[in-house]
Formats: sequence, structure tokens, C-alpha cells
Amino acid sequence: MRKTAIICLLFVLCLCFCSCTDADIVILAGQSRSESAFPEKGTVAVTVNLSSGRFHTDESCRHAVNIKEENRKIIFYRDAQEALDDGFEPCSVCAGKFKTTEENND
Repeated sequence: MRKTAIICLLFVLCLCFCSCTDADIVILAGQSRSESAFPEKGTVAVTVNLSSGRFHTDESCRHAVNIKEENRKIIFYRDAQEALDDGFEPCSVCAGKFKTTEENND
């Protein structure tokens, strides 16, 4: 009995000190109309920087990787145009093809 209690305590301590910040699974809470924890077929996941208002279509983009966790949000859209419609700006590295011609001239 005492051995089991010690093992359980060690297990709980391990869980407390382990970090899940680099997990491959993202659980979203408080989703809006375009967000879903289980994306529909044919949707695009974009990584949004809430601080800058930019969206990334490639989660391994050097700019997306450097987003602070509190500013990172993953949103699922039918296409990237919906991210533009929601007021987000495309990243010049991974989503540059979604820039408008007016933005490309700047």
C-alpha cells in the first residue's frame, strides 16, 4: 500500500513538471464560427498572431514558430480568403500569395 502511494506521488510530480507546450495536438477553447477542434474536410489551418494580426499558412514558417504562446491561435477556415475577410494580414513569407496587389506595391 505504501509503495503504491509513493509511486502515485512520483507520477503526479512528474506530471506537474512535464510541459506540453511543444505538443502536436492543439485543443481550442471558445471557438468562433470559423474555428473547430475537429476541422471539417477541405479546411485550412492558419496560425494567427493575435498581437500583429498576421496569419500564417505554414506552421513551420520562421515567423509562425516565433509567435509567443499567448499570442498564438490556430483557426480553421474553408480557405485563406476567410482569414483576410476576418481582418488578418498574410505573412509575407508563407502566405505572401494572399496579399492584395495594393499591398504588393508597398
